[in-house]
Amino acid sequence: MTWLLVLISFVWIIAYFSVPLISWSIATAVLLFIFTLTSSLPGLALLLLWALVAAVLIALNVTSIRRSLISDRLLEIFRRI
Repeated sequence: MTWLLVLISFVWIIAYFSVPLISWSIATAVLLFIFTLTSSLPGLALLLLWALVAAVLIALNVTSIRRSLISDRLLEIFRRI
């Protein structure tokens, strides 16, 4: 429950200050690292969590990947509206 409050506070503060995407990514990795050190989750669950976070961060930070996976599809939906 504490980690949920930390995560919500983290997202709220970073969004409020309009932090650039690369800073979001670094802060997310640091938060996940601290979570890994203090968590009682099994190793496999942590590995899967790291893999998921890495995939999302790569998809968001690499412009060509973000454009093809996210932006183009959202633009198509927006144009139909």
